[in-house]
Amino acid sequence: MKRHHATKRSCGATRRSAREAITIALAMLASLLGPSQRAHAQQYFEPLPDEYYTDDRVRFAADGMLGATVGDEGGLGGGVSIHIGLQLNDIVATYAVHRLWLADVIASDEGAFAVSTNAMVLDLTLFERVQLGAGPSLDVGIGGLCGQDASRCDGLSDLHLGMEARLAVSLGDRTRARRRGLVISANVHPIFVDRDTTVVIVGLAAGYQMF
Repeated sequence: MKRHHATKRSCGATRRSAREAITIALAMLASLLGPSQRAHAQQYFEPLPDEYYTDDRVRFAADGMLGATVGDEGGLGGGVSIHIGLQLNDIVATYAVHRLWLADVIASDEGAFAVSTNAMVLDLTLFERVQLGAGPSLDVGIGGLCGQDASRCDGLSDLHLGMEARLAVSLGDRTRARRRGLVISANVHPIFVDRDTTVVIVGLAAGYQMF
């Protein structure tokens, strides 16, 4: 029994010593951060007034995109997309992106390239303006618009894995309920048709967003 109590006292003393060491380290770190540096840091993390809503809410966007398909049979194109999902807080969101993309409308010898992309994106909003998002996608081609000699469309009418990635800037304002307004984004979307064929859609998009 005496040995047991001695062991408990020793463990308790060790835990107290660890807490004291952590407290001292934090105090030293705070002393190294001068008043001007603390003020500079607080401007990025100062909380919003209580009447502003910052919890989960619906996220929605619609945009148009101009760009190209990249590869041996690449061509200029454009598309429209709808984004809908959940803004978990002011930083993290998850949403689905459905896009219809059409390229090479004028290339009569190869036909047009049309595809429907369906991605699930995890998105981060930094400094209220900058957005970074990426996620997997299931994509299907509209093969009837392809020409017979367009190898990029071989087998594309089946489901294929893809990837959606975007870098965006939000130029809107903020109400008490949500942020909203113009959003401009750069988008990259590879479609892995087979081991030897990857179709990559790249473009710049502009549209309306509320999040």
